[in-house]
Parts: sequence; C-alpha cells; structure tokens
Amino acid sequence: MENLFDLSGKVAVVTGSTKGIGRAIA
Repeated sequence: MENLFDLSGKVAVVTGSTKGIGRAIA
C-alpha cells in the first residue's frame, strides 16, 4: 500500500505540476 501511494503521489506531482494541480495537492 505504501508503494502504491508513493507511486500515485509522484505521478500526481509530475502530472499535476503541468496543470497546476500538483501544487494544490502538495
């Protein structure tokens, strides 16, 4: 479960960074 969260978090930051969602999540 920890691995899944780490992967999802990394993907969300990389994908969100381009749309600006990553900053909102972070």
